Amino acid sequence: MIAPSWIKKTILLILPVPVFAGSIEAFTISSNPFTNLVAGVTPCYVDQAEVLMSQVISDVQGSTPQTIKSKINKTDMQALSNVMTCSYQAALLGVQKVPAVVVDNQYVVYGNTDMTGAVAEIQNAQTE
Repeated sequence: MIAPSWIKKTILLILPVPVFAGSIEAFTISSNPFTNLVAGVTPCYVDQAEVLMSQVISDVQGSTPQTIKSKINKTDMQALSNVMTCSYQAALLGVQKVPAVVVDNQYVVYGNTDMTGAVAEIQNAQTE
């Protein structure tokens, strides 16, 4: 038996978002952060690569090749690696603008910084 659409929508509102969502990725910039984060989803701030790269360059400024390794801040390098990875993921997924919330690597909502709302918007479209 197929449930009426109002029952499906009611169930969607009662159950927490992560139960329905597959993979969720969120991309934005620092000046436009997400609200209502989904548990387990870390937003990717695609504008942070330049800031972190500047910090790394500043850390090693004036160093000799022998002293560069001791001056590199491992925390900054890990953060830079994470930002570069998430920026690459955004490009790989074809994200055209931010903010963007991508579900299951194929459904995207642009312009909505309410992460829970964006995921619910995708789920509502899938059930109709």
